[in-house]
Amino acid sequence: MLTDAQVKRLESALAAVAKVTDKLDGVRIGAQDAANVVGRVAQEVSAALVARLNPPSPPYVSPRMEAVRQQQRTGRTGKVTAVMVSRRTEPGPAPVGQRIVEGLAELEALGAKTPPRELVAFMAGYSNVTSKGFANAVGSLRTDGLISYPTTGTIALTDDGRRKAEPPAAPMTPEDVQSRVIARLGGASARILEPLLSAYPKSVARDEVAARAGYGNVTSKGFANAIGRLRSLGFIDYPTPGAIVAMPVLFLEGR
Repeated sequence: MLTDAQVKRLESALAAVAKVTDKLDGVRIGAQDAANVVGRVAQEVSAALVARLNPPSPPYVSPRMEAVRQQQRTGRTGKVTAVMVSRRTEPGPAPVGQRIVEGLAELEALGAKTPPRELVAFMAGYSNVTSKGFANAVGSLRTDGLISYPTTGTIALTDDGRRKAEPPAAPMTPEDVQSRVIARLGGASARILEPLLSAYPKSVARDEVAARAGYGNVTSKGFANAIGRLRSLGFIDYPTPGAIVAMPVLFLEGR
């Protein structure tokens, strides 16, 4: 485990590494390999820091699976246990792939049958859609015929993929969906989303959203990155210049 002081030291070290890497990139006398290695190390440490500061949510256990586990703990057997055991004896995707197919199954239950790649990554616990782990898992799932790419930048379950999923129970109310999304987003993204949810279906002026999220400057890079992420995930949109609105998926209107 890292202390807060150690995290700050690592962040300072990463900044220094970035400067050295930039300098090495301009040298062509055998130093390019060193620059590449340093760059890769910096990326790995950065990813570790993000994981430390934004730990993934604990895995959700569906009521059906909890019932199976309870029967196994008490030594009782029944029809449900037999069905579930037979399903899980079939070869399934790797753990990351399983998170992806279950995230897709949950999105289907919410009405998003062809979600954007960024939203699928978010549901699977990845903050970066270009993550090698996520990209490799998606590629394997497509090769195995469990997912497809209906259009550029979107992912959908196939019938085989749907059979492999053990999705959590679909939230019953829009408030359930919103609470779960806000909890998983955290930080600036969550602060930005809350006033938009209150105003829905009306839009809110960009400067007002920034102020309510704690940003004194609407051109702040942090604010721009946060609303860009929310739009990529399909949670907000820009209906008119200078305005932001929450999207219907957060209110189960597509279910």
